[in-house]
Amino acid sequence: MAARTAIVPQQGARDAGTTLTFSSVDASNGNTIAAGPFHIIIAVKNADASTHTVTVRACGNGVTASGGTATGDPDYVFAAASKGDLVVTCAASSAITYIPIFETDRFTQLDGSLSLDWSSGTSMTVAVVQYPSISLGF
Repeated sequence: MAARTAIVPQQGARDAGTTLTFSSVDASNGNTIAAGPFHIIIAVKNADASTHTVTVRACGNGVTASGGTATGDPDYVFAAASKGDLVVTCAASSAITYIPIFETDRFTQLDGSLSLDWSSGTSMTVAVVQYPSISLGF
């Protein structure tokens, strides 16, 4: 697998709205989000007539941002990653599915990123909003 395609998060602001800018997903290689110490909300728009899924990879599971296999040191992989990947079904007909990622110790890869895989790229777009923890009150 080639390197994942990066998604640049939009910065959310406290007590303000954020207009989402959607971009195409990379169903062939997957996507990566450089997360850092922030809370992420992933918005997936599925304009296809069929439902599709997005998989948020657990730490040490799947392909890294650079395209290598993510195995990692067992002492380093976060304990919450043992819950496994999160697979979310995205409804059809231009529905938008919101996926809040607040459990960073489950999904943060060894390089600090998040990894997304798609069941299909047909009519699928994604937007990512990033909020500093302090703006959410926790």
